[in-house]
Amino acid sequence: MRRLLLTTLLLFIFSSDAATQSKNGFVIPRTDIINITDNATQKRYELYVKLPSNYDAGDKHYPVVYYTDAYWHIEILSALSEFLFEDVILIGIAWQTNSDPQLVEEVGPYVSRFSDYSYAPSTNEEHQQKYRFGQAAQHLAFIRNDVIPFVDTRYRTDPSKRSYFGYSLGGAFGAYTVMSQPDTFHYYVLGSPSVWQDITQYTTPKPVGIASRAKVFISHGSGVVEQTMRDTPMKRYGTPEEEAAAICFLAADESSYITGETINVAGGGIG
Repeated sequence: MRRLLLTTLLLFIFSSDAATQSKNGFVIPRTDIINITDNATQKRYELYVKLPSNYDAGDKHYPVVYYTDAYWHIEILSALSEFLFEDVILIGIAWQTNSDPQLVEEVGPYVSRFSDYSYAPSTNEEHQQKYRFGQAAQHLAFIRNDVIPFVDTRYRTDPSKRSYFGYSLGGAFGAYTVMSQPDTFHYYVLGSPSVWQDITQYTTPKPVGIASRAKVFISHGSGVVEQTMRDTPMKRYGTPEEEAAAICFLAADESSYITGETINVAGGGIG
């Protein structure tokens, strides 16, 4: 059954790609593109909104799945909404539409994701000046202050069932959100998040009670495991017992004279 579903999804993706190249283009049913502006920065974006097939049949309020990199993920998530989670509203947050035209020409229409989804500035001064890495806090504020209120006002949403999906750099943005404003969403699905720097340096720890209410699912490919094994001096992952021992030490009286330090339990790596 799973193989049949996967085959169906792949056929859908490839047939959709072919359709988008046709003369008349391709339109996903029940999907609208809505322009929205970040009131704090005046950056402009598009929202890809797909409603459930039965949305107009009653007054039901629906869970909402928000996702970044909307242009790349709309097809597969749309297919999933037909087969696996039918009664949801999909809200795709696309890339900035008023980015520097020269950067768009040089890099591509997705250039804004480098600044919007990254939580840390680049150590390369040239790259930092060009791409303005580390604007995740601004983008998260845009989602919290502009996008979610707009969606909740315009559509029949269930505010208690709000999810986020992000992949790669979008996954890193989700990880940043979990660490800084975990109550933004109730469920997080993070695919191979590009977390290469210590995220705790760029967030303010939240009370355990707040953070624990969010449910987080993280996946990664085998290449990530191989790279971690290769780059870690001890050439292995840490065990739960080793990580727990570090936590117990920090919670014990023996560590009472340690303040303001980050202790990396990383097999000799930088964490």
